[in-house]
Amino acid sequence: MLIEDNFGTILRGEIMTGLEFIIKTYGTSQTNIAEQLGIKKQNISRWLSGAQAISKRHVPQLAKIFDQPESLVDKQLTYSDEIKIIDGYKRYKNNLPKVPEVFLAQFPKPQILCFTDADGNLSVIPMSEKFA
Repeated sequence: MLIEDNFGTILRGEIMTGLEFIIKTYGTSQTNIAEQLGIKKQNISRWLSGAQAISKRHVPQLAKIFDQPESLVDKQLTYSDEIKIIDGYKRYKNNLPKVPEVFLAQFPKPQILCFTDADGNLSVIPMSEKFA
């Protein structure tokens, strides 16, 4: 079964741990996580390979970094667990800081507005003063 969303396609063929699924869902790296935790990347690799359990002191930190329940970080996931992680990712993504208006002001206003509908059809609308 495939789960598709704006952040890509996730294959559901293998049973993953919470941390492994979080890494794939969030598009982050072992190096990035290690830096945030102040540990070596090798520790993350050992956790993901199953050679070592995630230390109890790092589980709450990982949960906080990714806005996930602690119970999902270090367990074999069910399908419903994966859905919970995806929902957490959507919250995480939507809570990222907005682009400052000063930054946006550096770019010219677009001349057209492009979007796709639910069926994937592309629509192009010329921008007019009423949209500005």
